[in-house]
Amino acid sequence: MNMLSFRDTHCHFDSEELALRICAESLDQGITGILACASSIPDAQMLCKAVQNIPNLFFAAGVHPHEAANFDGDTACFADFAATGKLKAVGEIGLDVYYDFADHESQLRVFRQMLDLALSMNLPVSVHCRDKEDSEEAYRLTYDLLKDFSASGGRFVIHSYSGSPAYMERFAELGAWFGVNGMITFKKAENIRTLAKLYPADKILLETDAPYLAPVPHRGKENTPAYIPLIAEALAAVRGVSLEEISELTNRNAGNLFAIL
Repeated sequence: MNMLSFRDTHCHFDSEELALRICAESLDQGITGILACASSIPDAQMLCKAVQNIPNLFFAAGVHPHEAANFDGDTACFADFAATGKLKAVGEIGLDVYYDFADHESQLRVFRQMLDLALSMNLPVSVHCRDKEDSEEAYRLTYDLLKDFSASGGRFVIHSYSGSPAYMERFAELGAWFGVNGMITFKKAENIRTLAKLYPADKILLETDAPYLAPVPHRGKENTPAYIPLIAEALAAVRGVSLEEISELTNRNAGNLFAIL
């Protein structure tokens, strides 16, 4: 039987050498498309160089909320990124009130700027949204911004969504895609499995967030796009469908949002 193919729609690399090695290893596991997301402009510049040498690697350029206070607002480099033909999204961008590595004002300023940039470039965005325990502040603010973004024609994925089903439904009404990663395999992550059952079939994406969130049985170790089949198997089990259906479905969805074919 032929090996199934999959796409990893959200991971991270800290060097071109690592990207080359990991992408080669992932091809052996049927991972035929990888979207690496930047956390900063220097990170995006490294990825822009790396994608030239790796056929199945694409990238997203953006400023992570943790890096917002350090960003000077200069986006001139995005024209060079787009010229590669491999820039598929603006990201990873969003809000994080869990760690507070950057002040909220800076996070909101950069998030708004990145959303406007994505609209001007006709690119989707990969959104990070993390709240404090027993709070929905980040989800409320993110929803308000994405509501306007969506109304203007913007497309987005909520990466590693772990909020409430109620907010998931609100984001879904805006046309959101949702990234499913290794958390679906965690023993105590019943909330993630509940959400995975609820996602609209045409809006589900597979992701690793490598090198973080490695799925069971690799939890606690360095994650890699090569583990996407483990996530796909867990998602298939949760939704009560075949692995082949998950492969076809998520590949089609990745193509629809990011043009990762």
